[in-house]
Amino acid sequence: MLILPLGHTTSLHLPTCEGAEVLKVDAWHHGAVSAAVMTLRSEGRFTLNLTTERPRIYVVLEHIGTPLRISAQLGSQQGAVGAVLAPSVGSVSAVPAGLNVQAHGQNTQLLRLLIVEFAARDMAVPGGADTVDVAQAFAVPRLMADNPRILALSKLLTDDMTALDKAYGAGLCFAMLTAIRSAQVAVGEVKAKRGGLAPWQLRRVTEYLTQHLTAEVDLDTMATMVGLSRWYFCRAFKASTGLPPRRWQINARIAKGKELMLSGQMSLAEVALMSGFADQAHFSHAFAKMEKQSPRAWQRAQHA
Repeated sequence: MLILPLGHTTSLHLPTCEGAEVLKVDAWHHGAVSAAVMTLRSEGRFTLNLTTERPRIYVVLEHIGTPLRISAQLGSQQGAVGAVLAPSVGSVSAVPAGLNVQAHGQNTQLLRLLIVEFAARDMAVPGGADTVDVAQAFAVPRLMADNPRILALSKLLTDDMTALDKAYGAGLCFAMLTAIRSAQVAVGEVKAKRGGLAPWQLRRVTEYLTQHLTAEVDLDTMATMVGLSRWYFCRAFKASTGLPPRRWQINARIAKGKELMLSGQMSLAEVALMSGFADQAHFSHAFAKMEKQSPRAWQRAQHA
Protein backbone atom coordinates (compact mmCIF):
# COMPACT_ATOMS: atom_id res chain seq x y z
CA MET A 1 0.00 0.00 0.00
CA LEU A 2 1.31 3.43 -0.99
CA ILE A 3 1.16 5.96 1.86
CA LEU A 4 1.35 9.70 1.26
CA PRO A 5 2.71 11.66 4.26
CA LEU A 6 0.60 14.82 4.29
CA GLY A 7 1.46 16.30 7.68
CA HIS A 8 2.85 15.55 11.10
CA THR A 9 -0.18 13.50 12.13
CA THR A 10 -1.94 12.66 8.88
CA SER A 11 -1.17 10.19 6.11
CA LEU A 12 -3.34 9.21 3.18
CA HIS A 13 -3.30 5.52 2.34
CA LEU A 14 -3.93 5.11 -1.37
CA PRO A 15 -6.09 2.20 -2.56
CA THR A 16 -4.18 -1.01 -3.18
CA CYS A 17 -3.96 -1.75 -6.91
CA GLU A 18 -3.71 -5.27 -8.28
CA GLY A 19 -3.10 -5.50 -12.02
CA ALA A 20 -2.90 -1.74 -12.60
CA GLU A 21 0.01 0.65 -13.01
CA VAL A 22 -0.13 3.92 -11.06
CA LEU A 23 1.11 6.67 -13.38
CA LYS A 24 0.77 9.74 -11.20
CA VAL A 25 -0.43 10.91 -7.79
CA ASP A 26 -1.27 14.50 -6.81
CA ALA A 27 -2.07 15.20 -3.16
CA TRP A 28 -3.44 17.99 -0.97
CA HIS A 29 -4.07 18.33 2.77
CA HIS A 30 -5.51 20.83 5.21
CA GLY A 31 -6.50 20.14 8.81
CA ALA A 32 -8.64 17.03 9.01
CA VAL A 33 -9.19 16.77 5.25
CA SER A 34 -6.89 15.02 2.78
CA ALA A 35 -7.29 14.61 -0.95
CA ALA A 36 -5.41 12.84 -3.73
CA VAL A 37 -5.84 12.16 -7.42
CA MET A 38 -4.61 8.78 -8.66
CA THR A 39 -3.97 8.27 -12.36
CA LEU A 40 -3.58 4.66 -13.46
CA ARG A 41 -3.92 2.29 -16.38
CA SER A 42 -4.24 -1.43 -16.95
CA GLU A 43 -3.90 -3.70 -19.96
CA GLY A 44 -5.88 -6.50 -18.32
CA ARG A 45 -8.11 -7.06 -15.33
CA PHE A 46 -7.45 -5.01 -12.23
CA THR A 47 -8.84 -4.51 -8.74
CA LEU A 48 -8.75 -1.46 -6.50
CA ASN A 49 -9.29 -1.98 -2.80
CA LEU A 50 -11.35 1.02 -1.70
CA THR A 51 -11.72 -0.14 1.89
CA THR A 52 -10.63 2.58 4.30
CA GLU A 53 -10.20 3.28 8.00
CA ARG A 54 -11.71 6.77 7.56
CA PRO A 55 -14.78 7.95 5.63
CA ARG A 56 -14.00 8.76 2.02
CA ILE A 57 -15.53 10.16 -1.11
CA TYR A 58 -14.32 8.67 -4.40
CA VAL A 59 -15.03 10.46 -7.69
CA VAL A 60 -14.21 9.13 -11.16
CA LEU A 61 -12.75 12.21 -12.85
CA GLU A 62 -11.76 10.53 -16.09
CA HIS A 63 -12.19 7.01 -17.39
CA ILE A 64 -11.29 5.47 -20.73
CA GLY A 65 -11.94 1.76 -20.94
CA THR A 66 -14.54 -0.87 -20.16
CA PRO A 67 -17.18 -0.09 -17.50
CA LEU A 68 -16.17 -0.24 -13.86
CA ARG A 69 -17.99 -2.41 -11.35
CA ILE A 70 -18.14 -2.02 -7.60
CA SER A 71 -18.69 -4.78 -5.05
CA ALA A 72 -19.34 -4.18 -1.35
CA GLN A 73 -19.38 -6.54 1.60
CA LEU A 74 -22.54 -5.82 3.57
CA GLY A 75 -22.69 -8.03 6.65
CA SER A 76 -22.46 -11.63 5.46
CA GLN A 77 -23.63 -10.91 1.91
CA GLN A 78 -21.37 -9.96 -0.98
CA GLY A 79 -23.01 -8.25 -3.91
CA ALA A 80 -22.04 -6.41 -7.06
CA VAL A 81 -23.62 -2.98 -7.31
CA GLY A 82 -23.19 0.13 -9.36
CA ALA A 83 -22.33 -1.25 -12.80
CA VAL A 84 -21.52 1.84 -14.84
CA LEU A 85 -22.06 2.34 -18.55
CA ALA A 86 -19.28 4.16 -20.39
CA PRO A 87 -18.53 6.96 -20.05
CA SER A 88 -18.45 6.59 -16.25
CA VAL A 89 -16.99 10.04 -15.58
CA GLY A 90 -18.63 11.67 -12.58
CA SER A 91 -19.54 8.50 -10.68
CA VAL A 92 -19.44 9.23 -6.94
CA SER A 93 -18.97 6.77 -4.08
CA ALA A 94 -19.32 7.56 -0.37
CA VAL A 95 -17.54 4.83 1.60
CA PRO A 96 -17.81 4.78 5.40
CA ALA A 97 -14.92 3.60 7.56
CA GLY A 98 -14.51 -0.16 7.63
CA LEU A 99 -16.79 -1.05 4.69
CA ASN A 100 -15.16 -3.66 2.43
CA VAL A 101 -15.39 -2.17 -1.08
CA GLN A 102 -13.64 -3.31 -4.26
CA ALA A 103 -13.57 -1.70 -7.70
CA HIS A 104 -13.06 -3.98 -10.70
CA GLY A 105 -12.20 -3.12 -14.28
CA GLN A 106 -10.21 -4.26 -17.28
CA ASN A 107 -8.45 -2.87 -20.35
CA THR A 108 -8.44 0.62 -18.92
CA GLN A 109 -6.24 3.06 -20.79
CA LEU A 110 -6.79 5.84 -18.29
CA LEU A 111 -8.49 6.20 -14.91
CA ARG A 112 -8.25 9.36 -12.79
CA LEU A 113 -9.74 8.86 -9.36
CA LEU A 114 -10.23 11.58 -6.74
CA ILE A 115 -10.03 10.51 -3.11
CA VAL A 116 -11.26 12.84 -0.35
CA GLU A 117 -10.76 11.61 3.21
CA PHE A 118 -12.19 13.05 6.43
CA ALA A 119 -10.21 12.41 9.64
CA ALA A 120 -12.41 14.33 12.11
CA ARG A 121 -15.68 13.18 13.69
CA ASP A 122 -17.27 16.57 13.00
CA MET A 123 -16.52 19.02 10.21
CA ALA A 124 -17.26 22.74 10.36
CA VAL A 125 -17.41 25.06 7.38
CA PRO A 126 -14.35 27.35 7.41
CA GLY A 127 -15.29 30.66 9.01
CA GLY A 128 -18.86 29.54 9.72
CA ALA A 129 -20.95 27.88 12.39
CA ASP A 130 -22.47 25.02 10.38
CA THR A 131 -21.20 21.58 11.50
CA VAL A 132 -21.62 18.17 9.90
CA ASP A 133 -21.44 14.86 11.77
CA VAL A 134 -19.11 12.92 9.42
CA ALA A 135 -20.19 9.45 10.55
CA GLN A 136 -23.84 10.38 10.09
CA ALA A 137 -23.17 11.77 6.62
CA PHE A 138 -21.63 8.41 5.64
CA ALA A 139 -24.18 6.29 7.54
CA VAL A 140 -25.63 5.00 4.27
CA PRO A 141 -22.93 3.91 1.79
CA ARG A 142 -23.40 5.20 -1.73
CA LEU A 143 -21.60 3.57 -4.63
CA MET A 144 -21.13 4.81 -8.19
CA ALA A 145 -23.99 7.30 -7.91
CA ASP A 146 -24.62 10.28 -10.16
CA ASN A 147 -24.12 13.57 -8.32
CA PRO A 148 -23.50 16.60 -10.60
CA ARG A 149 -22.91 18.89 -7.60
CA ILE A 150 -20.07 16.76 -6.24
CA LEU A 151 -18.58 16.39 -9.72
CA ALA A 152 -18.55 20.18 -10.17
CA LEU A 153 -16.90 20.62 -6.76
CA SER A 154 -14.37 17.91 -7.61
CA LYS A 155 -13.31 19.73 -10.77
CA LEU A 156 -12.72 22.91 -8.78
CA LEU A 157 -10.73 20.98 -6.17
CA THR A 158 -8.50 19.25 -8.71
CA ASP A 159 -8.01 22.10 -11.18
CA ASP A 160 -4.55 22.79 -9.72
CA MET A 161 -3.99 20.95 -6.45
CA THR A 162 -0.41 22.12 -6.13
CA ALA A 163 -1.51 25.76 -5.90
CA LEU A 164 -4.84 25.22 -4.13
CA ASP A 165 -5.57 27.70 -1.33
CA LYS A 166 -6.09 25.68 1.85
CA ALA A 167 -9.15 27.53 3.11
CA TYR A 168 -10.75 27.40 -0.35
CA GLY A 169 -9.99 23.69 -0.68
CA ALA A 170 -11.41 22.98 2.78
CA GLY A 171 -14.57 24.84 1.82
CA LEU A 172 -14.95 22.73 -1.31
CA CYS A 173 -14.50 19.52 0.70
CA PHE A 174 -17.07 20.68 3.25
CA ALA A 175 -19.53 21.35 0.41
CA MET A 176 -18.90 17.83 -0.90
CA LEU A 177 -19.59 16.46 2.58
CA THR A 178 -22.92 18.27 2.82
CA ALA A 179 -23.83 16.97 -0.65
CA ILE A 180 -23.12 13.43 0.51
CA ARG A 181 -25.28 13.99 3.58
CA SER A 182 -28.23 15.02 1.45
CA ALA A 183 -27.81 12.27 -1.18
CA GLN A 184 -30.53 9.63 -1.39
CA VAL A 185 -29.22 6.64 -3.39
CA ALA A 186 -27.86 3.88 -1.14
CA VAL A 187 -25.92 0.66 -1.68
CA GLY A 188 -27.94 -1.93 -3.57
CA GLU A 189 -30.58 0.59 -4.66
CA VAL A 190 -31.18 1.37 -8.31
CA LYS A 191 -33.62 4.27 -8.50
CA ALA A 192 -34.82 6.25 -11.44
CA LYS A 193 -34.68 9.97 -10.91
CA ARG A 194 -38.08 11.58 -10.55
CA GLY A 195 -39.42 12.13 -14.03
CA GLY A 196 -36.49 10.21 -15.52
CA LEU A 197 -36.00 6.92 -17.33
CA ALA A 198 -36.14 3.57 -15.58
CA PRO A 199 -32.69 1.95 -15.15
CA TRP A 200 -33.32 -0.57 -17.95
CA GLN A 201 -34.45 2.21 -20.28
CA LEU A 202 -31.40 4.35 -19.56
CA ARG A 203 -29.10 1.37 -20.04
CA ARG A 204 -30.67 0.42 -23.37
CA VAL A 205 -30.51 3.96 -24.76
CA THR A 206 -26.95 4.73 -23.64
CA GLU A 207 -25.77 1.42 -25.07
CA TYR A 208 -27.44 2.36 -28.36
CA LEU A 209 -25.80 5.78 -28.38
CA THR A 210 -22.38 4.33 -27.57
CA GLN A 211 -22.68 1.73 -30.33
CA HIS A 212 -23.74 4.35 -32.90
CA LEU A 213 -21.23 7.12 -32.25
CA THR A 214 -20.73 7.89 -35.94
CA ALA A 215 -24.47 8.18 -36.63
CA GLU A 216 -26.75 11.12 -35.94
CA VAL A 217 -29.06 10.83 -32.94
CA ASP A 218 -32.45 9.46 -33.99
CA LEU A 219 -34.79 10.54 -31.22
CA ASP A 220 -37.80 8.68 -32.59
CA THR A 221 -35.85 5.41 -32.74
CA MET A 222 -34.68 5.72 -29.13
CA ALA A 223 -38.09 6.77 -27.87
CA THR A 224 -39.70 3.76 -29.56
CA MET A 225 -36.96 1.55 -28.15
CA VAL A 226 -38.11 2.29 -24.60
CA GLY A 227 -41.84 2.68 -25.33
CA LEU A 228 -42.13 6.45 -24.89
CA SER A 229 -43.22 9.40 -26.96
CA ARG A 230 -40.44 11.54 -28.41
CA TRP A 231 -41.32 14.50 -26.17
CA TYR A 232 -41.46 12.47 -22.96
CA PHE A 233 -38.30 10.55 -23.84
CA CYS A 234 -36.24 13.73 -24.34
CA ARG A 235 -37.47 15.13 -21.05
CA ALA A 236 -36.90 11.87 -19.13
CA PHE A 237 -33.41 11.35 -20.60
CA LYS A 238 -32.30 14.80 -19.49
CA ALA A 239 -33.82 14.25 -16.04
CA SER A 240 -31.76 11.04 -15.71
CA THR A 241 -28.43 12.23 -17.12
CA GLY A 242 -28.53 16.00 -16.85
CA LEU A 243 -27.95 16.18 -20.61
CA PRO A 244 -30.07 15.95 -23.75
CA PRO A 245 -29.36 12.83 -25.87
CA ARG A 246 -27.37 14.80 -28.46
CA ARG A 247 -25.06 16.32 -25.82
CA TRP A 248 -24.62 12.94 -24.13
CA GLN A 249 -23.55 11.41 -27.44
CA ILE A 250 -21.05 14.21 -28.07
CA ASN A 251 -19.50 13.51 -24.66
CA ALA A 252 -19.32 9.81 -25.55
CA ARG A 253 -17.64 10.72 -28.86
CA ILE A 254 -15.03 12.75 -27.00
CA ALA A 255 -14.41 9.81 -24.67
CA LYS A 256 -13.89 7.61 -27.74
CA GLY A 257 -11.53 10.22 -29.17
CA LYS A 258 -9.46 10.14 -25.98
CA GLU A 259 -9.24 6.37 -26.21
CA LEU A 260 -7.97 6.57 -29.79
CA MET A 261 -5.48 9.35 -28.98
CA LEU A 262 -3.98 7.31 -26.16
CA SER A 263 -3.13 4.57 -28.65
CA GLY A 264 -0.97 7.10 -30.52
CA GLN A 265 -1.54 5.33 -33.84
CA MET A 266 -3.87 7.80 -35.55
CA SER A 267 -3.74 11.39 -36.69
CA LEU A 268 -6.23 13.81 -35.17
CA ALA A 269 -8.14 13.85 -38.45
CA GLU A 270 -8.51 10.05 -38.28
CA VAL A 271 -9.47 10.20 -34.59
CA ALA A 272 -12.15 12.77 -35.39
CA LEU A 273 -13.75 10.62 -38.09
CA MET A 274 -13.56 7.41 -36.05
CA SER A 275 -15.18 9.17 -33.09
CA GLY A 276 -18.14 10.43 -35.10
CA PHE A 277 -17.11 14.04 -35.78
CA ALA A 278 -17.37 15.63 -39.21
CA ASP A 279 -13.70 16.64 -39.28
CA GLN A 280 -10.70 17.57 -37.12
CA ALA A 281 -11.89 21.15 -36.60
CA HIS A 282 -15.28 19.95 -35.33
CA PHE A 283 -13.58 17.49 -32.96
CA SER A 284 -11.08 20.08 -31.69
CA HIS A 285 -13.82 22.63 -31.01
CA ALA A 286 -16.02 20.16 -29.10
CA PHE A 287 -13.02 18.80 -27.19
CA ALA A 288 -11.79 22.23 -26.12
CA LYS A 289 -15.28 23.27 -25.04
CA MET A 290 -15.55 20.24 -22.76
CA GLU A 291 -11.96 19.84 -21.54
CA LYS A 292 -10.79 23.49 -21.58
CA GLN A 293 -7.72 22.47 -23.60
CA SER A 294 -6.93 21.29 -27.11
CA PRO A 295 -6.76 17.59 -28.02
CA ARG A 296 -2.99 17.90 -28.57
CA ALA A 297 -2.46 19.51 -25.16
CA TRP A 298 -4.51 16.75 -23.51
CA GLN A 299 -2.58 14.07 -25.40
CA ARG A 300 0.79 15.52 -24.40
CA ALA A 301 -0.29 15.71 -20.75
CA GLN A 302 -1.11 11.98 -20.72
CA HIS A 303 2.40 11.11 -21.91
CA ALA A 304 4.22 13.60 -19.70
